[in-house]
Amino acid sequence: RANTVTNMSRVDFSGRSIKWNNTNDAYELLEAIKDCENLQEINLSGNVMSVEAAISVSSALEQKSSIKKVYLNDLFTGKSMDVIDSSLKCIFLAIIASGAEIEEINLSDNALGHKGVEALSRLIKSPSCHSLRSLILNNNGFGLIGALVKHGN
Repeated sequence: RANTVTNMSRVDFSGRSIKWNNTNDAYELLEAIKDCENLQEINLSGNVMSVEAAISVSSALEQKSSIKKVYLNDLFTGKSMDVIDSSLKCIFLAIIASGAEIEEINLSDNALGHKGVEALSRLIKSPSCHSLRSLILNNNGFGLIGALVKHGN
């Protein structure tokens, strides 16, 4: 479990190349989230998550109103836009439901595309992002839609 829970406010599985294809695969992650009573930061970057695993993670995150930093960069390598969209919708809705006040989000390297922008838009407009100071969206293939969002159109 090295590099999993570094202290009681952080869950870090970054860079472990784990494939969370289902709830069983995500067991260690789910336990780490549940055990982290004052979860302020979660880093899942550099792994791969399915919709089923995202639903399970979402259920755990709904109970974590203290979360401030969310790192989901490079989390959907090889996944379709539909899987990415469905997974992020679940996670974002859980964050909103928890009442968390997010300060930083990194979603880089996920090929979010236009569907991902729609899911992200719901989170950004919610009270959970009123405290947002940093939104990192590098290399997501937003194209024209991303340009319109960037310029507020």
